[in-house]
Amino acid sequence: MSERQRTACLAVVDGGMIVTDAGTIVYEGLRVPQIPAPGSVFLRTVNQRLVQDREIEYEAVGVDRFGNLVARVWVDGESVNDRVAAELAQVDV
Repeated sequence: MSERQRTACLAVVDGGMIVTDAGTIVYEGLRVPQIPAPGSVFLRTVNQRLVQDREIEYEAVGVDRFGNLVARVWVDGESVNDRVAAELAQVDV
């Protein structure tokens, strides 16, 4: 859908959603538990450590039914999607 763009992460909603200057972004390919489901707080914390108050790069691949960007996200060249997915695989949900 687009090429990589830069924006600032303003807030982390949960393990798979952030609020940025460009709007709300949902990580492509991830289905994370929503708060207060088991593992949800842990994954939100992982996500906060990765992106909170940092500049990110993202590549939009679509829009979800709520109008949020669905995207691949990177910080310092590392895939946030892959990192959260790896942590999700360790969570017993």
